[in-house]
Amino acid sequence: MTTHFTSDSGLTRARLVLKQAVELRDKVREDIQNRRFGGDDLSMEMYNKLLLASAELFPDDPILNGGMILMPDAVVQSYGTILPIQSYPPELASTRLEMRLSELINRIALVLNEASSQQPASRAAAQQISRTVFIIHGRDEVNMLRLERLLTDHWQIDVRVLREQPGRGRTLIEKFEEEAQTAAFSIALLTPDDLIEAPDGRYSQARPNVVFELGWFCGRLGRAQTCILFKRGTKLHSDLEGISRIEFSDSVEEKVLDIERELKAAGLIF
Repeated sequence: MTTHFTSDSGLTRARLVLKQAVELRDKVREDIQNRRFGGDDLSMEMYNKLLLASAELFPDDPILNGGMILMPDAVVQSYGTILPIQSYPPELASTRLEMRLSELINRIALVLNEASSQQPASRAAAQQISRTVFIIHGRDEVNMLRLERLLTDHWQIDVRVLREQPGRGRTLIEKFEEEAQTAAFSIALLTPDDLIEAPDGRYSQARPNVVFELGWFCGRLGRAQTCILFKRGTKLHSDLEGISRIEFSDSVEEKVLDIERELKAAGLIF
């Protein structure tokens, strides 16, 4: 088997698909053990999405592209009779789904290991499975909470907010650096927090810590793994001019589709 697949972002996304497949299989297994049936339609739909995403990520692999079957099957053979999938006993449907997920997980892991081995060791080791987004924010608590709720509830993404983490005797900069290193992506919320008196008049700008932390993430993760949410009425620092940003008027919820597009590009959702 030869895998022509070297994109760092693609490998990160493939690891995310693998992680989600494992989580789904564990849920299906738990449902089978506890004899909880009835949620198979949603689980099958998720399985299909994971299989299609895997086929897209590894187009050269014959098993992921045609060798595995979407669910539910059109028909099954049972005692010489053709039955629609809806005629399955719920237990059998769940068992087949668990089996298909195990096959998918094994295949993704096999192809992914070969693809990862084609990278330099330092790059391959750096590609860790992470769906953590670090929120950089100032004094706009309302929009920070809205953004946190969107990420956790709407996209099921892990969120890191500095003030919510324990201090453990660390200095502020130590706390920030240690917590920030767990993130795969950062979103900076630039809001008009500080009123500045200048010779040519007054203006409002983001807190200095927001600009500092944004620069730290750009240096560590790269600009492709950072996103700026910019509230209108905020004066932009000159060194941020020219960098793409998502502008909103009052609420970050105005820009759900734009935020989703950035998360997809970063491989955090699909």
